[in-house]
Amino acid sequence: MPWTDEQRMEWQANSLAPRILMPLATFKMKVAEVYSKYRITEEKDTQNPLLMDLVAEELAAFYAVSKQSVLIRMQEVGFTEAKAISQFESLNKPHHDIEEEDAFFVYSTNTELRRLMDEGLFVYANKHFVVNDPSYVFRTEDGKLELTQFALEHLDTCTLSFSWIEAPKIDHPHAPVVLMHRANASQRVSAFVPKENQAAIVLSEELQRKRDEFERQTSSYRLANPQKTAWQLMGEIITQRGMSSPHFCNLTGLDEVVYRRAVNGADTRPSIETIVAFSCGLDLDIQTAEKIMQLASHAFDESDLHRAYKFCIGGLSGHPIEDRNTFLESYGYPPLGTKQKK
Repeated sequence: MPWTDEQRMEWQANSLAPRILMPLATFKMKVAEVYSKYRITEEKDTQNPLLMDLVAEELAAFYAVSKQSVLIRMQEVGFTEAKAISQFESLNKPHHDIEEEDAFFVYSTNTELRRLMDEGLFVYANKHFVVNDPSYVFRTEDGKLELTQFALEHLDTCTLSFSWIEAPKIDHPHAPVVLMHRANASQRVSAFVPKENQAAIVLSEELQRKRDEFERQTSSYRLANPQKTAWQLMGEIITQRGMSSPHFCNLTGLDEVVYRRAVNGADTRPSIETIVAFSCGLDLDIQTAEKIMQLASHAFDESDLHRAYKFCIGGLSGHPIEDRNTFLESYGYPPLGTKQKK
């Protein structure tokens, strides 16, 4: 398929930067390294558009350039298979609804979507990634997130869209075609294209700036005083909500020992697993969870497990601990609760 005029102009506009930022010899070595990571060893592997899209995403993140620049450079140095990625991204009309297993796969493999979720700009509700604002999403009496009527009437404005792509099965830990054991050889899976969602992203960023200003003047912001320990902050959150020990244990799956450590402000530090269980059970947002992690001298990394933890907190907001454990176990990760290290 020949390039469109728009693609050709973008190629020409960016033709110099890829050569400077991605020198020939080292770039080819890096591509080979990423190919090896994804076990791309035969020509048929390079015909897998989803797999090649993962390669381009990783190279773009490594060199801190756009994916388009990576695709240009790959073709310049002989990886002509990269051309196919530009052709499959708009195979079919974009969609706004996305199943949970596909949502987590895109979250795991797309750095920009992960940023939007981790920064609290969007939340996952009713099979949509929706702008995180009361105008578009609310909590029901049982704590579940639901889209407002206004959001349902303006999905094109307030939710992210995804393109359908055809892709054969790939060997990736979070690929829905692997985890859901779909039988057919070729699958329709979702791909996230940031430039097609710029309006919704700008809307969410502006609303977050207003929320941040409000938060600076509330008691919840003062709770995160950096002079506190992690246990002290956790204890203050428990106290603020007036939670008893049995209620806490039921919500988080943790035991009374954890409850006492929090309300008494223990001088130890909680484990990452305990903080994640605490955050999930009390339905904290990802920013508050990360503040507790920081106070405990922990940090989420880019491992598959930690991505699952962050999706559990931010992507499954409103779900009880049982649902979040079901999600973790479906990916082979241990559940949160009393058997973990404290």
